[in-house]
Amino acid sequence: MLKKIDQFLFQYTSKQPFGFLRIATAFLCLCVFMCINGSIQSLIGLNGLVGREITEATIGSDIMPRISWLINPLLHAGFSDATSITILMWIYFLAIILMMVGLFTRPAVFIVWMIHLMLHQSTVQFSYGMDAFANLLLFYCLIMPTHKYYSFDAILFKNIKKPNPAYESFCVRILQIHLCIAYFFSGFSKLLTPGWVSTDGIWQSLTVPNYKTVDFSFLANYPIVTALLGCSVIVLELFYPIFMYVGKTRKIWLIAILLLHMFIGLFMLLPFFGLVMIIFNIAAFGWNEFYPAKIFATNKQE
Repeated sequence: MLKKIDQFLFQYTSKQPFGFLRIATAFLCLCVFMCINGSIQSLIGLNGLVGREITEATIGSDIMPRISWLINPLLHAGFSDATSITILMWIYFLAIILMMVGLFTRPAVFIVWMIHLMLHQSTVQFSYGMDAFANLLLFYCLIMPTHKYYSFDAILFKNIKKPNPAYESFCVRILQIHLCIAYFFSGFSKLLTPGWVSTDGIWQSLTVPNYKTVDFSFLANYPIVTALLGCSVIVLELFYPIFMYVGKTRKIWLIAILLLHMFIGLFMLLPFFGLVMIIFNIAAFGWNEFYPAKIFATNKQE
């Protein structure tokens, strides 16, 4: 048993997804930055929609990072609150660009991760699952060897040690196990929710006024369709840990999950949540299933 566990965790030979993980996560953060930058003063400013002091007062723990930890030193230095936020956002933007191109990768990823985490904590009233998963991906980008693939660091700094195959195998397995746990308990919680095994669960998800982009009210005439859709989501998530490790079903299950998140992104007004889950799935399983052309490959490993 120990030998099989060792083979599973440390001897997994796959196309390494770390370059994709870093670039795609940086692209996600850049898209989020472009969307919130115009209203950032309203979100985290002292005179914002709620007010930074009020929103941060709701943070449960005193040791949890918050954006005021970075803004207050600038205020003490004589900058106004608006100028301090602008300076911080420029630092955030430049760190995202460095992360994307892979230059001084780990310091850049650390800055992006910490600022994103602080923004998430200080705007928790406006945050949702995407922010939590983005924080997870940024943390993985920090501790995994993402600087060794598709990066300027790999070109400029020749003294970077060659990747450790056992550690890289372990990192990929961590991504996979994390997703399996997340999907299983998501499906299990839906299974215990009465509405999801009837027509109510998927119906409510598709007709919430704040999130819908298409009018799905016509499905009220077809309750069997909404029931089948709800049950399909439960099956996809609940059996994700099983069928993603069966060679004959992995690609089919992966495509179904990707289509599910594309649907969520397009028709439920949650594009960033759909994108972050697509990135997570491709990094964990899809990079090995849909490896790009050889001309884009920097590390060929059979």
